[in-house]
Amino acid sequence: MLAFAALALTPARLPWIKPLRQIFIGLAFARAVCDRLGLFGKPGAPGVSWGKFANFTAYTAQVNLFLPKAMIPSLAVVETVIEGSLGIAMTLGVAVERVCLASAWFCCDFRR
Repeated sequence: MLAFAALALTPARLPWIKPLRQIFIGLAFARAVCDRLGLFGKPGAPGVSWGKFANFTAYTAQVNLFLPKAMIPSLAVVETVIEGSLGIAMTLGVAVERVCLASAWFCCDFRR
């Protein structure tokens, strides 16, 4: 945690921090996508949250109870594509400001 705080607070003095921070954030998004596709192991394995796409789809249904059940699989796919695209764009440094805003909006919990 302290290392991430240092990365956030020192970009002016250390210009190489900004691209490094972008790569870390992009890889975090990519890791989440890989996890839900089962690339890191089966559900219950150490460090694995979803383990398979069906688990992520079930979670998507849980947090989107207001939607018809027929829309849930499509929504899970769209969320995965968006998150993967944001991760790739952030890692490559493409339209970083827009990607940061989209990432912040995408990660917000609007249920509060």
